[in-house]
Amino acid sequence: MKDSAKRFLLLPFSGLLPSSICVLLAAALVFLAALTIPNLGLGFSPPLELLLIHPYAPIAQSPGNLSTAAPPSDPGSRSVPNLAQNISVPARGGGGGRGGGGGDSIDREARVCDLYTGKWTPDPRGPLYRNDACPILSQAQNCQGNGRPDRDYESWRWVPDGCDLARFNATEFLRIMRGKVLGFVGDSVARNQMESLMCILMQVENPVNKGNKRMQRWFFRSSKVTIVRIWSSWLVKSTPGDASVKNATRVHIDQPDANFMDFLPSADVLVISSGHWFVKKSAFMRGGQVVGTQGWHRPNATMTTSEAFAASMTTALTAIAASRSYKGLTVFRTFSPDHYIGGSWNTGGSCTGITKPLTDNEVKRIGSSVFTSEMRRIQLEAFAEAKRNASGGGARLVLMDVTRVFEYRADGHPGSFRSKDPSGKVAAQDCLHWCMPGPVDTWNEFLLHIIVTHKINTAP
Repeated sequence: MKDSAKRFLLLPFSGLLPSSICVLLAAALVFLAALTIPNLGLGFSPPLELLLIHPYAPIAQSPGNLSTAAPPSDPGSRSVPNLAQNISVPARGGGGGRGGGGGDSIDREARVCDLYTGKWTPDPRGPLYRNDACPILSQAQNCQGNGRPDRDYESWRWVPDGCDLARFNATEFLRIMRGKVLGFVGDSVARNQMESLMCILMQVENPVNKGNKRMQRWFFRSSKVTIVRIWSSWLVKSTPGDASVKNATRVHIDQPDANFMDFLPSADVLVISSGHWFVKKSAFMRGGQVVGTQGWHRPNATMTTSEAFAASMTTALTAIAASRSYKGLTVFRTFSPDHYIGGSWNTGGSCTGITKPLTDNEVKRIGSSVFTSEMRRIQLEAFAEAKRNASGGGARLVLMDVTRVFEYRADGHPGSFRSKDPSGKVAAQDCLHWCMPGPVDTWNEFLLHIIVTHKINTAP
């Protein structure tokens, strides 16, 4: 810790108490400060359970679980809560726009590069589609349709350092994926990405809806491409709770979710993601026994939420990689950051009024929330472990590491424009999901680059 900070902590006690007691008191203050003011530079992050509840989940307190505390800040500022320091962030460029038109041609032999270090730069071509030209767009993410007055957030482009990220070309995508099945598995943020892709593709062809209650399914006749979305909040089996577990959802961290595992053999590309539901009231189950809790307490159920999340991710990813009936490409998207300012989702947290990406200095100064950083760290470790554990399977695992890239995009959320309520009174702002068109479209440019790089294409 800097000397100036030490002197500041000792100042209130100097001259009043013996020096040894001053030192002890200062040490205690340093520890408490480390939990709330990572800028003091202590070089470590406290455990997730000590710090934060995810801001887009129901508030529920219990011993040993996530805290509901959130540091106050100015809702009108363009910064995010300062809760972590030890993450690296990419550089950022100037203002501008995100492209339009038919997109760029795709190099089939696109070389492997670091897609996730670069900058947000102008692209005056505008978005790939308009909100009023996508009939399946969820109203909650239709920010322009809900009255958002600015639209610069639609017009930024991510440019990686040292390699090219082609602008999405819908015609080329359908040609590359001819006859194949692409599935999105996860929660509502996975739906956000799926709808973004569908909005882009529907600019060149209207698909046939072949979905049912279990899954959304869209079929493009010209290329025989199928796009599927399967709901799986935890990626592992979940069952309803009852009085024995205080009505908490049972999350079976040792069993992958059959909803998507049954779909695996028919998939050529799978995009999976998870994380946001792990702060909901849960009973973490292993071998049929409660081993941990979230949002309530049971003696001797000592597994933390972080550990349950890690175990669940490892279970799901290992099952996919080891499957002998699935030979496709699995793209594992990392945690999507939120940007609640001045509170949590249900305590006044806001992102409304932010009209540009955070600057490089803002991101370096503020960093990411501890929750976001911890979730990404757990995902990276689970991804590495799954690749080590997989044996005999034909699937390929690829990481789509969006977390740090999108820490800049506090401007891209619906905020208060999540509905058409003319009074402007919204129960809670949405600073988790993404406006469409908007930053989320870049995820599908990442996806297309990954598909091309890993040679999923067999079309002529």
